[in-house]
Amino acid sequence: MNILGCPLKISATKQIYFPRLYIQHFGISPDKSVTVIRENHKDYFVYRIDVGHDLHENETRVVIRNGFTTIPTKFIRSNGLEPGKDNLFLLGIENGLKVSVKKDML
Repeated sequence: MNILGCPLKISATKQIYFPRLYIQHFGISPDKSVTVIRENHKDYFVYRIDVGHDLHENETRVVIRNGFTTIPTKFIRSNGLEPGKDNLFLLGIENGLKVSVKKDML
């Protein structure tokens, strides 16, 4: 079985937009600024609610504003992505939102 991620266009300003229903399902407001945890990996991120715990080495606090968040330039370059043209792929997982370079996510 293959699970395919929902495409998220990387804007020319290096941002992605999370669909309202996805982020609402995980308790993230689509209508205001919310600080979340971004778990960083080589070719994907996991975004989840910030419950105030100490960050692990591969985690960063980031803001989602009205459904938008910025993708780090280093991640874009290391994965050969071009803002304004390429997509990332979104999948809701048990503890958050997985955003991956790969369309075939499982």
